[in-house]
Order: sequence, then C-alpha cells, then structure tokens
Amino acid sequence: MSQLKYEHQPIRQVFIKGDLCNICNKEKKQILEITLQDFDGSYNRYGWRYCVDCKNTVKLVESQYYSTVNHLSYPQCQNLIDKKLDFWRVPSNKNNKPYLQKNAFIRHHIDNTISYIKERTWIPVEWKENNQYLGKKITLANAMYFNQNIFGKKLRQFPVKNISTKWKKRIIKEYRIYQKMKFTLHQLSITLPNDITNCIFTFINDFNI
Repeated sequence: MSQLKYEHQPIRQVFIKGDLCNICNKEKKQILEITLQDFDGSYNRYGWRYCVDCKNTVKLVESQYYSTVNHLSYPQCQNLIDKKLDFWRVPSNKNNKPYLQKNAFIRHHIDNTISYIKERTWIPVEWKENNQYLGKKITLANAMYFNQNIFGKKLRQFPVKNISTKWKKRIIKEYRIYQKMKFTLHQLSITLPNDITNCIFTFINDFNI
C-alpha cells in the first residue's frame, strides 16, 4: 500500500475485529464496509470498516485517498480494461531482439489500469506465448503509438474521462512523447533504409524517454 498523507488509511479487511469502526476506533453493533476500487481493494482486500455515525467521514476519506495515490480507480478506467492492443516489446532476455507484440490485452489483475511511476504513466498488459500467459507494464506512449484506434491523437480523444488536471498533464506528456516518436521515425524512414530505422527504434527502448 502507498503511504498516504492523511488519517484513517485503508486497512486490509482480513483477520480483523468485525465490530470495530476504523474511523472512530469504537466498537459498534452495525459496521459497514467500503472496499477500494483498485488493485489493492480487488486483490488485497483493502478498504474501510465504519459505523453509521462515521458515514460522511469515510466518504471524505475515500475521496482523499483517490486524489492522493498515483493511480486511477477501476471504474474510471472501465473503457480500457480488457482492450486488445499491440505494443513494442523489449524482452528482459537481451539475446532476444525487441519486436512488435500483437494480441495483448490491458488486464487489471496485473496492477492498476493506469498508474504513474518514475514520472511516466503506465498500463498493465498480458499476452499468450508458448501456451502460457505473460504480463508486464508498458508506458502509455508505447500503447498510444500502436493503438490510435483506442487512444486517438489528443487528450479529448482519450478513453478515460473526468480526470483531474494533474492526470491530464501526465497523459498529455505521453501524447507528446508518442507524437515526437512518430515524427522522428517518419523523418528517418524518408532518408534511411528500414533496417537502420528499426535499429534506432530498438535503441529508444520501449518509449522510456
């Protein structure tokens, strides 16, 4: 779990006292529950248990949580979950050359659908290879480059709506990287043979620029 800067952080809803309110820390006869609508909630059972008296407080706490963490909730990203896409794959085995991986899917069971790590925006993808499923996280610019039908060319075409200004800036940054790549490779294709262009594309390393 990410460390949050406010009180009443979500806790794991397993092996805990069932009649204790996480907000006022008092034992109550009736306890309600909210589970996080993200990876930690769906797969690690994080959330809040609260009493009726703390109902309004827990709504505020939940809102603070989503505004603080560096990922979007699953409901916000529902238009992306399980979408089929292609991406530029750089294998961890350096003996294998990078290539265009087709028929991958955006999967929420790998991680949060959209997250922000090390000043880049990432999505989790999964694909089948040699009768087994593989998964990793790729930059959003990587996905944008090969899947314009999903992401379009501009922020207004982005499939996730009603996001904060902070997230708009992050996503615009990915669009700019994607557009820069597209322009650069187009110019190279005019003057250089395909094999040289492919080498340069590989050197860029999975759009991590």
